Amino acid sequence: RVVGDALVNGTLPPGLEGQYTADQFRLLCLAQDSDQAWEATPPARAALASLLQASGASLDVGWRVQRTAPPPSPHGGPLCDGVRRIPLAPLSRQHLLEVLNGTRKSAVLMAVNGSDPFGQMPGASGLKGLYGLMWRFSGDSCSVTPDIGRLAHGSDAAGWGQLYVTCEASLESSGARRGTQWWRLQCGIVNGDDLPVERKQAELNSCPDTTSGPRLVGILERVQAGLLGQTVSAFGITGLYITFVLSAGRFLRLAISNMRMRIPYDDLPNTSRLIALCQDIYIARAEGELALEEELYWAIINIYRRPSVLFELTKKKEA
Repeated sequence: RVVGDALVNGTLPPGLEGQYTADQFRLLCLAQDSDQAWEATPPARAALASLLQASGASLDVGWRVQRTAPPPSPHGGPLCDGVRRIPLAPLSRQHLLEVLNGTRKSAVLMAVNGSDPFGQMPGASGLKGLYGLMWRFSGDSCSVTPDIGRLAHGSDAAGWGQLYVTCEASLESSGARRGTQWWRLQCGIVNGDDLPVERKQAELNSCPDTTSGPRLVGILERVQAGLLGQTVSAFGITGLYITFVLSAGRFLRLAISNMRMRIPYDDLPNTSRLIALCQDIYIARAEGELALEEELYWAIINIYRRPSVLFELTKKKEA
């Protein structure tokens, strides 16, 4: 769900005014509760528990964004897919296992800390920031760049790229013993130090209470529209080159090639005698003198075959 513009009062931090406009920043919010029930068999639960106990467990966060341009085609289109794989910290995996077993209400999802990947340092449990808040969607084929660390030079602009999404996962149920279960992700925003960021400090509109789940600020890069954009989207860069460059170059070459061969016939000083001869051919045809018409026709053909005779008949009269 696209909630609206991601900027407060449509203002950009210093360093971004020349690169982006306010309407390129879109805030996307999801509901905290899943719209599908989680129906896992006992073997599937056991497999998930075994995966959480392993050190290689990770979480995939994916977003699919539908743009309004360019038009869809095999070479590109408005649909954008982006995935970010996040290795889970040991403490987060342990808490998720407890949530799965029913001994814990919720678990904060934390990424592995690069300085302590095994969680052995005192007080180092992991990074609460799962993924960067700002993702860039660019190009006709829509290449996705997650976790933009720095949008532009300058501390204000860089602060925007140092915002992350943190989530707390819980397994909810309808209340009955064998009732329906579903996952809930309650998310917020933290800075690079894993400290909560207030709405005013983030300079971003918060998601409504009904959509306080995973969120994303999509930076939609400009794409070429109109005839050029449709051509690139439908045929790619190769098709654009063939359509415009090669075709236009071929027509231009046909128009100007062998111009020196046409100079004796296109740049005649005086064509009055030739015009008179052509008129005589027309008159002979009109009068039915077909034999005379043929003689005049071959006469003009022989004139054009002999450059010296053509030069004598078309040169300017001396004063």
